[in-house]
Amino acid sequence: MKRNAIWGIMVCIGAVLFSGCEQTPENAIVREKGIQSAKNYEGGVRIGGELAEYLGAPEHYSNRAVYEDGRLVIDTDADVYVPDAAEVHTYAVTAKKETQQMVDAVTEVFFPEAKFYENDSTLDYTKEYYQKKITELKKYRAEGNFDPYHYGKKADGEYRFDLDRQLLWYEENMQEAPNESDLKETTPKLPSGDDKIENGMFLTTAMTKGGSYQYQIVYDPKWAAGIEFRIEKSRDDFFVYWADGEYLMDVVDCTDPADASTRKKKWSEEELLQWVPIAFEDAKKIVEEKAEKLGMDLSLYGWDYQICYRSEDCILTEQNVIDGGYVFYFTRMVDHMPITYTSVQGGATEDDMEAATTIPWKYEWCNITIGGDGSVCNAQVYNPYEIGDIQIENVKLMDFDQIIQIYEQMMEISWADLATWETLRTWHITRITFGYARIYDPKSDHKSGILVPVWDFFGEFDSESEGEEPSYHSGEHTARSVMTINAIDGTLIDRELGY
Repeated sequence: MKRNAIWGIMVCIGAVLFSGCEQTPENAIVREKGIQSAKNYEGGVRIGGELAEYLGAPEHYSNRAVYEDGRLVIDTDADVYVPDAAEVHTYAVTAKKETQQMVDAVTEVFFPEAKFYENDSTLDYTKEYYQKKITELKKYRAEGNFDPYHYGKKADGEYRFDLDRQLLWYEENMQEAPNESDLKETTPKLPSGDDKIENGMFLTTAMTKGGSYQYQIVYDPKWAAGIEFRIEKSRDDFFVYWADGEYLMDVVDCTDPADASTRKKKWSEEELLQWVPIAFEDAKKIVEEKAEKLGMDLSLYGWDYQICYRSEDCILTEQNVIDGGYVFYFTRMVDHMPITYTSVQGGATEDDMEAATTIPWKYEWCNITIGGDGSVCNAQVYNPYEIGDIQIENVKLMDFDQIIQIYEQMMEISWADLATWETLRTWHITRITFGYARIYDPKSDHKSGILVPVWDFFGEFDSESEGEEPSYHSGEHTARSVMTINAIDGTLIDRELGY
């Protein structure tokens, strides 16, 4: 759906078409949405039993609808998840004040015994470093190992990693390299956040017993609300990437099985597990201890496999895997109900970023990846919240049937125009969840909002276009919310915008 809607206006539903090849309905109700409509929320409604029963929500919902002369299919075959909550309220929420104490707390959790160095100083590799690399590559060549980092081969049979070229590069750089590295120690600090780009970001190298990390702190209040902490473990070689199991297991293989150089697109869970040496429970224990120490009142929401690999062209094969582990997603629980996790971080604007007149605010976010050796490989901690007082107590909710009517018609309206260039698009909606989401009005206050109950519809799509290779995604493991519906008034929430 094109994101050119004006704040406060959103299309909602009049009637619903359940199935059959129908034309897109032209009439729709225009309704105020977001924080501006919160004054119309009704409270004082007691559930009086289980939340799922009160909402009329089944354990599973299935429906297949076909539109646009068969070019758009909405295939819903989803488990329905409703938390065991006795009450549902709306809450005030603000961005937690960014302080040096917050920086110190996050640093202590991930780097309790690290030494920190100015990032530029660590880029001056010494002669000793290059000599070590030269000796290593010469040893591999003497042993006849021309693919020591498991990059694999190209379609023509040539190695992707050119050992001799890399060896020559090391030898040339060693001539100009210093004898000693000019490392300058530093201390992680809250960026000043002024107009200069470099003052909105603090970047350092953290040296630990388990390896070195790039540690980045972003705080630039003129461009974005909140603060971001980004951590990435460094590896010796270039072209190192991580791939989520979600994509590896959900993308249907459409490559030529006779061509070993093409990407193996669909992995089974058993294939992934052979590259993950750490047990799930061990990784979960490590990561939950880290999250608890952050002091953000976080709970584990979900997880996925992650595979680390080396490749110059981002092609993952079994030959270039170098590590495997798990990524864990954390969120808050409010009154026994989670703030629903999705793969969207928020923080988008309706206009071009340079032309935008509003300051975006991403969601609170905490993802941590544990590698095969039990170490943290990646982590992102963004924009901690301050959960405030209840705004509307025991808010009145729409029932499940009403929400489904909105979902099915808005899926049709939202994606009907794709039929102009795709011959077939099939959405696979595999999970429906009830939880909280934060919404805000960046034009009035870019660091304050409210938590509202929402329904999220998770899934992915298959697509076919003339002259293009088709793509197939089952959506079974996806964390992508295709549609978010306010459970109070039925309006749509744009996850990328945050309202």
